[in-house]
Amino acid sequence: LLVQYRVWTCFPYEDSREVEVYRIDVEPGGVYTSGGHGEKTREYLTVTDGVLTVECHDHVQEIHKGQVYKFETDQPHLYRNDGDRVASCMCFFLDYTNIR
Repeated sequence: LLVQYRVWTCFPYEDSREVEVYRIDVEPGGVYTSGGHGEKTREYLTVTDGVLTVECHDHVQEIHKGQVYKFETDQPHLYRNDGDRVASCMCFFLDYTNIR
Protein backbone atom coordinates (compact mmCIF):
# COMPACT_ATOMS: atom_id res chain seq x y z
CA LEU A 1 0.00 0.00 0.00
CA LEU A 2 1.48 3.31 -1.13
CA VAL A 3 1.17 6.25 1.27
CA GLN A 4 -0.23 9.28 -0.57
CA TYR A 5 -0.39 11.69 2.36
CA ARG A 6 0.26 12.19 6.07
CA VAL A 7 -1.80 14.34 8.43
CA TRP A 8 -0.73 15.54 11.88
CA THR A 9 -3.26 17.12 14.20
CA CYS A 10 -1.26 19.81 16.00
CA PHE A 11 -4.13 21.30 18.01
CA PRO A 12 -7.35 19.25 17.94
CA TYR A 13 -10.84 20.71 17.91
CA GLU A 14 -12.39 21.07 21.37
CA ASP A 15 -15.82 22.25 22.52
CA SER A 16 -14.22 25.26 24.20
CA ARG A 17 -12.31 26.27 21.08
CA GLU A 18 -13.49 26.72 17.49
CA VAL A 19 -10.05 26.27 15.91
CA GLU A 20 -8.10 23.19 14.83
CA VAL A 21 -4.56 23.26 13.44
CA TYR A 22 -2.99 20.49 11.42
CA ARG A 23 -0.19 19.76 8.98
CA ILE A 24 -0.63 17.86 5.74
CA ASP A 25 2.14 16.34 3.59
CA VAL A 26 1.06 15.04 0.17
CA GLU A 27 3.42 12.77 -1.76
CA PRO A 28 4.11 13.42 -5.47
CA GLY A 29 1.05 12.33 -7.44
CA GLY A 30 -0.91 11.95 -4.19
CA VAL A 31 -4.34 13.19 -3.23
CA TYR A 32 -5.80 13.87 0.22
CA THR A 33 -9.62 14.00 0.25
CA SER A 34 -11.59 15.50 3.13
CA GLY A 35 -15.32 15.49 3.74
CA GLY A 36 -17.23 18.68 4.44
CA HIS A 37 -16.89 20.05 7.97
CA GLY A 38 -20.40 21.50 8.29
CA GLU A 39 -21.93 24.91 7.75
CA LYS A 40 -19.95 27.99 8.73
CA THR A 41 -16.55 26.33 8.54
CA ARG A 42 -13.48 27.70 6.82
CA GLU A 43 -9.89 26.60 6.27
CA TYR A 44 -6.90 28.90 6.08
CA LEU A 45 -3.76 27.29 4.78
CA THR A 46 -0.21 28.17 3.92
CA VAL A 47 1.99 25.98 1.76
CA THR A 48 5.35 25.45 3.43
CA ASP A 49 6.94 23.33 0.71
CA GLY A 50 6.14 22.53 -2.92
CA VAL A 51 2.85 23.27 -4.66
CA LEU A 52 -0.63 22.05 -3.69
CA THR A 53 -3.81 22.20 -5.73
CA VAL A 54 -6.99 22.63 -3.67
CA GLU A 55 -10.38 21.76 -5.13
CA CYS A 56 -13.61 22.84 -3.40
CA HIS A 57 -16.96 24.28 -4.53
CA ASP A 58 -16.12 23.50 -8.17
CA HIS A 59 -13.10 25.82 -7.86
CA VAL A 60 -9.50 24.74 -8.42
CA GLN A 61 -6.68 26.78 -6.88
CA GLU A 62 -2.93 26.14 -7.14
CA ILE A 63 -1.02 27.35 -4.08
CA HIS A 64 2.77 27.67 -4.11
CA LYS A 65 5.27 27.67 -1.26
CA GLY A 66 4.85 30.84 0.79
CA GLN A 67 1.33 31.55 -0.46
CA VAL A 68 -1.83 31.48 1.64
CA TYR A 69 -5.41 30.53 0.74
CA LYS A 70 -8.79 30.40 2.47
CA PHE A 71 -11.97 28.60 1.50
CA GLU A 72 -15.31 27.48 2.92
CA THR A 73 -15.22 23.81 3.93
CA ASP A 74 -18.92 22.96 4.09
CA GLN A 75 -18.43 20.59 1.13
CA PRO A 76 -15.98 17.77 0.38
CA HIS A 77 -12.61 19.10 -0.79
CA LEU A 78 -9.24 17.75 -1.79
CA TYR A 79 -5.56 18.58 -1.80
CA ARG A 80 -3.56 17.30 -4.78
CA ASN A 81 0.17 17.26 -5.46
CA ASP A 82 0.94 17.25 -9.19
CA GLY A 83 4.63 17.95 -8.56
CA ASP A 84 7.66 15.69 -8.27
CA ARG A 85 8.43 16.28 -4.56
CA VAL A 86 6.48 16.27 -1.32
CA ALA A 87 4.15 19.25 -0.87
CA SER A 88 3.35 20.40 2.67
CA CYS A 89 0.92 22.85 4.23
CA MET A 90 -0.28 24.05 7.60
CA CYS A 91 -4.08 24.27 7.86
CA PHE A 92 -6.08 26.32 10.32
CA PHE A 93 -9.67 25.11 10.49
CA LEU A 94 -12.25 27.54 11.90
CA ASP A 95 -15.80 26.70 12.97
CA TYR A 96 -17.48 30.11 13.11
CA THR A 97 -20.97 28.86 13.98
CA ASN A 98 -20.87 30.60 17.38
CA ILE A 99 -18.82 33.62 16.37
CA ARG A 100 -20.81 36.83 15.94
